[in-house]
Amino acid sequence: MRVARGLSPGAARIVDDDHGRLDENGREFQRIYFWRNILRTLEEIRETLNRLNKEAAFRDAMSRREPEVREAFTRLKRTLNKTSQDVLAKLRNQLGGASRLGRDGGGATRVGTGHRRIP
Repeated sequence: MRVARGLSPGAARIVDDDHGRLDENGREFQRIYFWRNILRTLEEIRETLNRLNKEAAFRDAMSRREPEVREAFTRLKRTLNKTSQDVLAKLRNQLGGASRLGRDGGGATRVGTGHRRIP
């Protein structure tokens, strides 16, 4: 991805060699591109927080922090986990079934780089 100079003075366009000029792909593509990437970023944050919480050294360090910090971390982690599950279930239902989201034989739904089991 690179920035290309636009026609008007000081204007720039984002150019992705795989997709052409992103500003010419239409509003729907831009919306989908934005939401897909924001959801992927939130999912990566959620996965990172959950991985951190599995580490004994991190849990030990958190136990020495102020109660407000521990509570904020726990609330954030719970909110992201619940939101992730709700969003994936809603997407699955709106798209007509999990097979459209890349469901594998084990019942996991692929989104970004991770797999999540959806009831």
